[in-house]
Amino acid sequence: MNTRGFTLLELVMVVVIVAVMGALAIPNMDGWFARRQLDEVARTMFSHFQLARSEAIRDSKDVQIRIDLSNDWYDIRDTVGNMVVPQTTMPASIELFDITTVVTSTGLTSTGLTSRGFATQPVSIAIFSSRANISDNRRIVSLTLGGSVSIQP
Repeated sequence: MNTRGFTLLELVMVVVIVAVMGALAIPNMDGWFARRQLDEVARTMFSHFQLARSEAIRDSKDVQIRIDLSNDWYDIRDTVGNMVVPQTTMPASIELFDITTVVTSTGLTSTGLTSRGFATQPVSIAIFSSRANISDNRRIVSLTLGGSVSIQP
């Protein structure tokens, strides 16, 4: 008799073990993907705010940042109306909240950067993920009066 190879029972046991390990790992992967998406959105907003500052300085024009909190989008345009950053809408599981309450009469949070790179109004925007773990579901992108941008975990 040839004794090499696997029996059907051994093969079934390996498949069961792999399935159990996969079932335990998948819920953790969802939280990881949500955190990754949150970080990506925060870094994109950070980059756009920095781009707005550099465009304002380079072109010697004021730049306006408009953030629509109720519809979760923002855009950046210069004083002539040219788009610096087109409307950027948040993914479905990401929400924006203004934690500095600089809301205009149109319902938009508005700030801007002068031609010298200074902010017209400091602003801090909280970015929340409904899918990430509650202990790590928020990032704050801040623009200071000096024009510097930061991300806080």
